[in-house]
Amino acid sequence: MSTVRAPCGQNRLHPVALLLAICGLAACAGNPQKPEGPADPLSAATATIDKIAPATAPVPPDRVFTSDPVLPGSGGTAPDVVVPKGEVKPANACDQEPPQDEVRVDHARRRLEEMTCTTAMWIDGLFGDEYHVGAARQAYGRLQVSHDWSEFYGNKTRVRFNVRADFPNIKNGLSGFVGRDDSDAFLRDRSERFGLRSQFPSLEGDDAWLAGLGYSLPGNRNFRSDFRVGVRGLASPMLFVQNRIGYIPWSNDDHLLYLRATPFWNTDDGFGFTSGFDLSKVLSDTRLLRWSNVATITQESEGVDWYSGLIHYKSLEKRRAVALESFIRGSTEAEVPLQEYGVQTILRHPIMHARLWGEWVLGYTFPRELRSQDREGSLGIGFGLELPFGERYDD
Repeated sequence: MSTVRAPCGQNRLHPVALLLAICGLAACAGNPQKPEGPADPLSAATATIDKIAPATAPVPPDRVFTSDPVLPGSGGTAPDVVVPKGEVKPANACDQEPPQDEVRVDHARRRLEEMTCTTAMWIDGLFGDEYHVGAARQAYGRLQVSHDWSEFYGNKTRVRFNVRADFPNIKNGLSGFVGRDDSDAFLRDRSERFGLRSQFPSLEGDDAWLAGLGYSLPGNRNFRSDFRVGVRGLASPMLFVQNRIGYIPWSNDDHLLYLRATPFWNTDDGFGFTSGFDLSKVLSDTRLLRWSNVATITQESEGVDWYSGLIHYKSLEKRRAVALESFIRGSTEAEVPLQEYGVQTILRHPIMHARLWGEWVLGYTFPRELRSQDREGSLGIGFGLELPFGERYDD
């Protein structure tokens, strides 16, 4: 991997000054009284923790489908709305009535929803004699464009696209996914569980097209497990298989411990295993502190790739949110085992009718990958725009 270093003698922002500035951005004025929680400890902890993420989730716009009057069911959006193939075409069932005075962002969102709905209904229809109209209309995803710059890693522009849809004709619990994302993070299940919609960006990963099927095993609010199988890339496809497992062994009104494990296989890494845990502490009805840890080992790699971070979330007014992260990461058998440490913060806010979302990232880290390199501070700045679409905006 190529790197870009700052010229010698270039003025650098003092890390202590930047750390104070970032902490000031994420600081919370006062400590509001915590509301009384429900009787069940798990429900209390998860309900309070989940207050952070909805503050950044856009309100789903009203959708009116042109073919609703001829379809059974109320509104045609319930998962059990099913019609014979001969009575409707996927494109007609997914067409939406353009709202009055539709702006460009709403037009783009509507066209994405129609396209993903039509595709999901057509694919599911290949395996049965009926169209599950309601399930296809619940397809959802996001389109994200971002640009990040780092003194150490240089510039990187990314375009990410993710879609999820259920296929009831194949089997209940089976879903499909397609998109463009950080392939290494996806294949190894290394996407960190930030309360904000988007994780802190990494300039190291390479984006690639991913597609496949997923199946959710029966579970409950304490235990979840699912399988995913698919391919990465178009020119040289790579097969992958995952089994993601999540378990909540302990919680009370203010704390929640989440364990996760993902055995996986792909044609590049061979067999591998990712494990981790998150310990969350509710500070108030708008503040959350989380200690997140994850490690990965693969058949082809040497040593363990690990990460540990402390993240402070704060929900702000007007549907904005901010998160501050201090982290450390490395690899046990790398030339430099401690590869990077530092602080980062991300501010997320709505733009244009809360349909489009902006993200600003500011960080100061100390990376080092080779013994020949000096460990010096590296300033990082990033900005991204995200367009969520579909009936569900939370993945």
